[in-house]
Amino acid sequence: MAQENEHKSKKGGTKVGAVIILIISAIVFLPVGGAAVFQGLFNKNKSPSFGSYNNKKITYEAGSKFATYASNVAQNYQRAGIQLNEQSYAYIMQLAFRQTLFSMAYSDAVKKSGYEVPAVAISRAILPRFTDETGKYSAKLYNQTDESTLTTLRREATDSLTFQRYTDDVFGTQKVDYTSQGLQLPVYGQFNNKALFGLKVSSKEVDFISKMECEKKAFNVTSFNTQDYPASEAIEFAKENAEKFIKYNLSALCFDSESEAKATLKQIKAGEITFEDAVQEKSQKYYTNSEGKISNSYRYQIANILKNEENLTDVISTPLNEYSSVIQANRGYIVFRTDGESTAADFTSEDLANDVLSYMKISERGTIENYYLELAKNFINAAYVSSFDSACKANGLTSTKIPAFALNYGNTSFLSNIESVGDIPNLASDSETLTKAFSLSKGEMSEPISIGNKIVILECTDVVKAEKADSSNYEETIASTDSTSANYALMTSSRVKDNFSEAYQAMFTK
Repeated sequence: MAQENEHKSKKGGTKVGAVIILIISAIVFLPVGGAAVFQGLFNKNKSPSFGSYNNKKITYEAGSKFATYASNVAQNYQRAGIQLNEQSYAYIMQLAFRQTLFSMAYSDAVKKSGYEVPAVAISRAILPRFTDETGKYSAKLYNQTDESTLTTLRREATDSLTFQRYTDDVFGTQKVDYTSQGLQLPVYGQFNNKALFGLKVSSKEVDFISKMECEKKAFNVTSFNTQDYPASEAIEFAKENAEKFIKYNLSALCFDSESEAKATLKQIKAGEITFEDAVQEKSQKYYTNSEGKISNSYRYQIANILKNEENLTDVISTPLNEYSSVIQANRGYIVFRTDGESTAADFTSEDLANDVLSYMKISERGTIENYYLELAKNFINAAYVSSFDSACKANGLTSTKIPAFALNYGNTSFLSNIESVGDIPNLASDSETLTKAFSLSKGEMSEPISIGNKIVILECTDVVKAEKADSSNYEETIASTDSTSANYALMTSSRVKDNFSEAYQAMFTK
């Protein structure tokens, strides 16, 4: 949920952040100890550990922080008119589990600082529990409350206010309209509609961010696909590297140990066992078919089998119907037998062309890429003479128009999202491509850019100037982003053990 906020639009991101803040604030600031919505879900068996923070286990038991948070989230859902069902139970429980982790971590940090919650703050926090129907404090209600309940209320308020001290000091009090969500919750730490706590946001920082969408650029994009490398070029490569594509007629025995390989070869030479019987009875067939034939018999493929390529000469020079010495392979040990003469590459064969293409796409990607880089450079020269679209047509390529957008690396929630395009599927996170794209002036084309299996060319078609963005929500968005980042850092911390899914299934499906 936290990471999801990073992939929303500016408006949507702020809304999601506000919802997260609303839920967490509701858990922290709501005077707790009310009806336990989840009491009926307690399992009679001992609660499993849902995880831990700093080796302190988190279990779902009556009176625990975890159970209290779950109850409060459920109550807030009900106040907001959200129907509770089995699906929402799991979500509520997970949210409560995470809030328990945050509470433990942040409260530990506050306690290390030496801060103690003032008694007056605790009293103020539990005060709403003792108001009458007119909203005024009722001493009668307070005096009717037993000491055990009061102790529980004070403890839970202390925990909440300790957590609040950390979130206020680090992230600031958020400006959330709780009443619009059907929740009657106070907004703490604000004066004149300004947060009193938290890291302050520089006016220059806000101004800088608001100007980031003042310039937008539009582009044409096209690409060459390296997977379309011509068979004719593959044959030319094969002619220049003919030795690689000589086929050898070989069989082999494969063993896990050198000693077994040597013992079996000795038996074959002594006539104690035939090669064919050894194939069926002793060979592991790591590199052969069931009859012992080498499955991939081009010279380069045999070289790839061997641990040391210098042993290739021994293999291919083995006389007809004779055996090689025991040779170490990448897996185990091998004894080769030459079954027939080798065959030179047939450059007119379609099968050879396909085999060479497969080889080049794995082992000669640089050769293929260089071929398309040269084509791309020729394309750019032609496009400057005629036009981008004309050059695309001449080369059988498709031109895609990208509407003007602002630079927003990583699609932060402050700016409009960068949408992916077919040739550049991860444009928002591709720093190299974004740098090259936004370095272009109108009418200028990029150098060829290698992206996956594509060689991409961009043309800047327009530079659009715009007014500064509305920055009225930036302080809130910045604080929300800080909180989201901190939560993510905590959930990925080595101090946190998260067994939620397993424990939830174990506890609520028995």
